[in-house]
Amino acid sequence: MTLSTSRVAAVCGLLLFFTCSCAAAKRDSRLRHELDQHEFQKPLSEVWPAALRLLAEQQYDLVGKDRAVVGQSDSSNFLRRGFETREYPGRRAMETMQNGSGVRYRMEGVEIEGRGCRVTFFAFRRGEPEYDKWKFRDVHMELELVRQIEPEIADRMDAAVK
Repeated sequence: MTLSTSRVAAVCGLLLFFTCSCAAAKRDSRLRHELDQHEFQKPLSEVWPAALRLLAEQQYDLVGKDRAVVGQSDSSNFLRRGFETREYPGRRAMETMQNGSGVRYRMEGVEIEGRGCRVTFFAFRRGEPEYDKWKFRDVHMELELVRQIEPEIADRMDAAVK
């Protein structure tokens, strides 16, 4: 039995797709590991505004006082969810409004015993259950924040995951 050229091409295309998907998943796993080990060597009060600016640069609308931090004009749209930065002892959290595609980001930061801090990004899509926020962690956004604040460390992370 012979396979037609189109079937062979389809099988090859599927194999290539799965190979690339597996490679991307492996890279993301290694990147997650690198980011889990990383602490910014600055206090959360210095890193947080840069993280807010990163979200604004990516075209996500912030809420309340966070808008002023990044220079977004005052706007309220209660239908698109989100909340401005909430501060707790040694922690901060905020959530952007949903964009036109129904995606919003939650960002959480924590002080690390006077040594520095960590900031984590989560991307939620409309209609997806949020019971396990870690499923929605965005390591690429976290790497971009590292790149903006500590570019030499981001370069080392890139090299480690390739």
